[in-house]
Amino acid sequence: MKFARKKHFVKSLVELGKQENCLEQILLDLEDVDKKIDQNIEFKSFLNNKQVDIEKKKQALKSVFSDFISLKTYNFLYLLIKNNKLNYLSEILEQAEELNREYESVELAEVESAFKLSQDQEVEIKAILEDKIKKQVIIRNKVNPEIIAGLNIKIKDTVIESSILSRIKRLEEKIKKF
Repeated sequence: MKFARKKHFVKSLVELGKQENCLEQILLDLEDVDKKIDQNIEFKSFLNNKQVDIEKKKQALKSVFSDFISLKTYNFLYLLIKNNKLNYLSEILEQAEELNREYESVELAEVESAFKLSQDQEVEIKAILEDKIKKQVIIRNKVNPEIIAGLNIKIKDTVIESSILSRIKRLEEKIKKF
């Protein structure tokens, strides 16, 4: 039941944002709010406390974020608080971004590398992936020094491991079989 309710919030958020041509701004606002709430445990506890009056929560949200977020974002946050769903903000954001990519026929490629990719490298990887999957691609680079060199790429459930670390692990498995 909870999962279906979250999907309802996600779909409503994306459709309203697209309709009003402000989805990108709302998502950016919500990401900022989510980070700030996560950084302040006391504030997060206050907002999630079912015994605190909703009007007090609404006023607290307004006093903390009113100068930084749009009215539509504020209203969405208020809706989450009213329905005791603020704890799901991170998940709702993630699912909203995914749903938006589906609507736009865009895929997210998580590219793990030993170092931050340069702009030219991202453009080259993006072009290769778009040619292969015949969809627009957004690159999200994750730095992991443990992979030594090479890349690991994940698009939905497809994983392409071409890092030195993954090759070492495969070699290790082969040696164990002997």
